[in-house]
Amino acid sequence: MSKPSTKRFYTPIGIAQYAYLSKPDTKYNEEGVYRVQVIITEIEFQAMLSDLEQQFETWMAEEAPTLKFTAKQEKLLKAIKIEEAVVKTRENGTVTLSFKSKYAPKMVGPTTDPYDGDVWGGDKIRVAFTLNPYSTPLVAGVALYLQAVQFVEKGLRTKTEDGFSVVGGDAGESSHDSDHRVRALFDLVREALPVGTGRRTRAVHLF
Repeated sequence: MSKPSTKRFYTPIGIAQYAYLSKPDTKYNEEGVYRVQVIITEIEFQAMLSDLEQQFETWMAEEAPTLKFTAKQEKLLKAIKIEEAVVKTRENGTVTLSFKSKYAPKMVGPTTDPYDGDVWGGDKIRVAFTLNPYSTPLVAGVALYLQAVQFVEKGLRTKTEDGFSVVGGDAGESSHDSDHRVRALFDLVREALPVGTGRRTRAVHLF
């Protein structure tokens, strides 16, 4: 494992699924992992990609040389393609990104105040994250390290120190435009789901 980058990135508003945000997922790890997946459009992901690639190149130039990787590990790292490394799935014009951390993420609501409500699959959220490149003797990759989550709205639903902005109003995207964009995203996801899967995914109760 290696030192994660410190630059923080933010997803656009997307659709949450498989969220474990206050109580960690212990299915495959006894110590538990906090995780969430976010579905955004392919166009939105492509807009993020150049920044992600640039940050990875910076990490390779500044951090990787200090971590004493073997020649084989360095070769594996240099072969990484960020787009392939971070995309979980592609379906019908959408991209699913998977975020995780050993630590509970900070939670804020639509107005950036602390949030202690519930998050369900299908809710609208944004995620703050960092890149976490790694290399072992056999494999190298890049994980998206979960830092903070902004809950926006249930279902189809001013910057702070964490970088989130108030949703709606003068925050850079009107609530009407936001609703229109996310409803279109929901339509794409709904079309991609198998018949009979109209229920929400697993709920997480936040303390």
